Amino acid sequence: MKEHHTSSSHIKRLLNGHRRPFSKVEIKSGLDKPLFFVTCALIIIGLIMVFSATTSIGPNGEVTDPVGHFTLQLTAVLLGVVFSWGILHLEEFVFKEYAFILASLLVMLILLLAVHFFGVEAGGAKSWLPIGGATVQPSEFLKIISILTIARLLSDTDRIPLLSEINWRTVPRVKLIIVGILLACFILILAQSDVGMLLIILTTCILMVSLTKWSLRVNLLGLIGALVAVVLMTGLIRLLFGDANPNRHYILNRFIAFVNPYEFQDSLGFQLVQGYQAIANGGLFGRGLGQSLMKHDGRLPAAENDFILAILVEEFGIVGGIAVLGLFFILIFRLIRWSTHSQDSFRSKVFLGIAILFFVQIVVNVGGMLGLIPLSGVTLPFISEGGTSMLMFIMMMAIALRLIIIEKESSTIVQEKEESA
Repeated sequence: MKEHHTSSSHIKRLLNGHRRPFSKVEIKSGLDKPLFFVTCALIIIGLIMVFSATTSIGPNGEVTDPVGHFTLQLTAVLLGVVFSWGILHLEEFVFKEYAFILASLLVMLILLLAVHFFGVEAGGAKSWLPIGGATVQPSEFLKIISILTIARLLSDTDRIPLLSEINWRTVPRVKLIIVGILLACFILILAQSDVGMLLIILTTCILMVSLTKWSLRVNLLGLIGALVAVVLMTGLIRLLFGDANPNRHYILNRFIAFVNPYEFQDSLGFQLVQGYQAIANGGLFGRGLGQSLMKHDGRLPAAENDFILAILVEEFGIVGGIAVLGLFFILIFRLIRWSTHSQDSFRSKVFLGIAILFFVQIVVNVGGMLGLIPLSGVTLPFISEGGTSMLMFIMMMAIALRLIIIEKESSTIVQEKEESA
């Protein structure tokens, strides 16, 4: 059945716009197996590490509940699998439809407003919304929506617009509304004091634009400028705020700890120094699964969250840490490969955006753990504890896998047409 091209409403297109339903055989044959199995491997490693990192004895001798932590994380994985199955049956236009993007942003705006008024604060940021007995971090899903939004806006600039009444009167207005809502979401995240989340999303969006629209020379100049800015900021902070002061804003304290953690190893730099100790304990091959020392007695705060890689290295050594980072390298490489080979502008930019997001979040997490950049409290994708983060990344990979299936089908159709011509 051919794709419908009618002037019907967006809702009718969403309901009836499918070219044809995809069978299980087509989904299986079109699946990018390396990307799929790497994702599955990272999810399994994450579940194991969450159970291990939460199997500990507290500072006062209390025993933690690793089964409870594991169950919550596994629940997020199962929800991700259910949502992913639905995503794998969607057509491409659903992801790029302005109606879908606008509706998603409106829902996100409402959820972020709810967090502003009813949210729960943790780690200095008020980013979590209590739902039943659990908490959800809505800003995580803005990562997916931002990538789809920027990809659609960028892909529109690659085509010559049709000089029709609909394009002139409707599309520009929709774009302005979409950009306005996206900016409002950014402001609300900033109001939550979740600077790490905002920087990751903004960096991803900026890199999507720069790598797509700017020359290599401009990008290199921008990178050099960013590095110089970080060095100057570090020196300025050390000059003006060289002493530890718990009354300062927690973000400034993180910068102070980053500049010289050992000087404040009993206060601001405690977590970072303890992370170094965990890595040193692991050596080359680690102490063994579940044998971490630093997860006990509160020696390493957030051991199951932003410092879970330190626990992984302590238990599996430098070799284990490099192996996990190697899996992330394969994932990012496959996404970039599909981005460069894609025949469609929108799909290419979505692949690129997802690859950039993974790269940025991994760099921020690992860089913070190693003291190369200030701590930001972001998760390591698939590995750290965090149900919302796990669910979001699984859904994101499902979108990537779905667009790869569509890309393969499109290539097959083009090849068949060329052979029959």
